[in-house]
Amino acid sequence: MRAINWVKDLLMEKTALLKDTLHWWARQNLIALDQAFNALAGGWADETLSARLWRRRGSKAWRRAQKMVDAIFFWQPGHCRQAYLSEQARLHCPPSLRDNNQETKKG
Repeated sequence: MRAINWVKDLLMEKTALLKDTLHWWARQNLIALDQAFNALAGGWADETLSARLWRRRGSKAWRRAQKMVDAIFFWQPGHCRQAYLSEQARLHCPPSLRDNNQETKKG
Protein backbone atom coordinates (compact mmCIF):
# COMPACT_ATOMS: atom_id res chain seq x y z
CA MET A 1 0.00 0.00 0.00
CA ARG A 2 2.89 2.36 0.77
CA ALA A 3 4.32 1.85 -2.70
CA ILE A 4 0.98 2.72 -4.28
CA ASN A 5 0.71 5.91 -2.20
CA TRP A 6 4.31 6.79 -3.05
CA VAL A 7 3.63 6.39 -6.80
CA LYS A 8 0.40 8.33 -6.48
CA ASP A 9 2.18 11.20 -4.66
CA LEU A 10 4.98 11.18 -7.23
CA LEU A 11 2.50 11.35 -10.11
CA MET A 12 0.61 14.22 -8.47
CA GLU A 13 3.88 16.11 -7.94
CA LYS A 14 4.97 15.58 -11.56
CA THR A 15 1.52 16.59 -12.82
CA ALA A 16 1.68 19.85 -10.84
CA LEU A 17 5.17 20.54 -12.20
CA LEU A 18 4.00 19.90 -15.77
CA LYS A 19 1.01 22.18 -15.25
CA ASP A 20 3.29 24.97 -13.97
CA THR A 21 5.65 24.47 -16.93
CA LEU A 22 2.81 24.58 -19.46
CA HIS A 23 1.40 27.71 -17.80
CA TRP A 24 4.82 29.39 -17.98
CA TRP A 25 5.27 28.34 -21.63
CA ALA A 26 1.80 29.57 -22.63
CA ARG A 27 2.32 32.90 -20.85
CA GLN A 28 5.70 33.48 -22.50
CA ASN A 29 4.31 32.71 -25.95
CA LEU A 30 1.26 34.95 -25.48
CA ILE A 31 3.57 37.79 -24.42
CA ALA A 32 5.73 37.14 -27.52
CA LEU A 33 2.68 37.28 -29.79
CA ASP A 34 1.50 40.46 -28.08
CA GLN A 35 4.92 42.08 -28.58
CA ALA A 36 5.03 40.95 -32.21
CA PHE A 37 1.59 42.42 -32.85
CA ASN A 38 2.66 45.69 -31.21
CA ALA A 39 5.82 45.83 -33.36
CA LEU A 40 3.81 45.12 -36.53
CA ALA A 41 1.50 47.99 -35.52
CA GLY A 42 4.47 50.37 -35.35
CA GLY A 43 5.45 49.99 -31.70
CA TRP A 44 8.63 48.91 -29.95
CA ALA A 45 9.52 45.23 -30.43
CA ASP A 46 9.97 44.58 -26.71
CA GLU A 47 6.75 46.24 -25.51
CA THR A 48 3.29 44.72 -25.26
CA LEU A 49 0.36 46.48 -26.87
CA SER A 50 -1.27 46.91 -23.44
CA ALA A 51 1.80 48.67 -22.05
CA ARG A 52 1.94 50.88 -25.14
CA LEU A 53 -1.72 51.82 -24.73
CA TRP A 54 -1.11 52.87 -21.13
CA ARG A 55 2.03 54.82 -22.07
CA ARG A 56 0.21 56.66 -24.90
CA ARG A 57 -3.08 57.19 -23.02
CA GLY A 58 -2.60 60.98 -23.11
CA SER A 59 -4.44 61.26 -26.42
CA LYS A 60 -8.15 60.59 -26.71
CA ALA A 61 -7.83 57.78 -29.29
CA TRP A 62 -5.19 55.90 -27.30
CA ARG A 63 -7.16 56.33 -24.07
CA ARG A 64 -10.25 54.91 -25.77
CA ALA A 65 -8.26 51.91 -27.02
CA GLN A 66 -6.74 51.44 -23.56
CA LYS A 67 -10.20 51.36 -21.98
CA MET A 68 -11.35 48.80 -24.56
CA VAL A 69 -8.41 46.50 -23.81
CA ASP A 70 -8.99 46.91 -20.07
CA ALA A 71 -12.62 45.91 -20.65
CA ILE A 72 -11.55 42.82 -22.62
CA PHE A 73 -9.35 41.76 -19.69
CA PHE A 74 -12.13 42.47 -17.16
CA TRP A 75 -10.79 39.87 -14.71
CA GLN A 76 -7.52 41.85 -14.43
CA PRO A 77 -8.41 45.29 -13.01
CA GLY A 78 -6.13 47.95 -14.51
CA HIS A 79 -4.69 45.50 -17.06
CA CYS A 80 -2.92 48.10 -19.22
CA ARG A 81 -1.46 49.94 -16.23
CA GLN A 82 -0.21 46.67 -14.76
CA ALA A 83 1.30 45.71 -18.14
CA TYR A 84 3.11 49.06 -18.23
CA LEU A 85 4.44 48.63 -14.68
CA SER A 86 5.49 45.09 -15.54
CA GLU A 87 7.42 46.41 -18.55
CA GLN A 88 9.13 49.02 -16.38
CA ALA A 89 10.17 46.32 -13.90
CA ARG A 90 11.25 44.13 -16.84
CA LEU A 91 9.23 41.20 -15.45
CA HIS A 92 8.99 39.61 -18.91
CA CYS A 93 12.78 39.32 -19.08
CA PRO A 94 14.95 36.60 -17.56
CA PRO A 95 15.84 37.47 -13.94
CA SER A 96 19.48 38.18 -14.87
CA LEU A 97 18.34 41.01 -17.18
CA ARG A 98 16.05 42.71 -14.68
CA ASP A 99 18.71 44.59 -12.73
CA ASN A 100 19.58 47.62 -14.85
CA ASN A 101 22.67 48.31 -12.73
CA GLN A 102 24.23 44.93 -13.47
CA GLU A 103 27.27 45.08 -15.75
CA THR A 104 26.91 43.32 -19.08
CA LYS A 105 28.91 40.10 -19.18
CA LYS A 106 31.42 39.96 -22.00
CA GLY A 107 31.84 36.55 -23.59
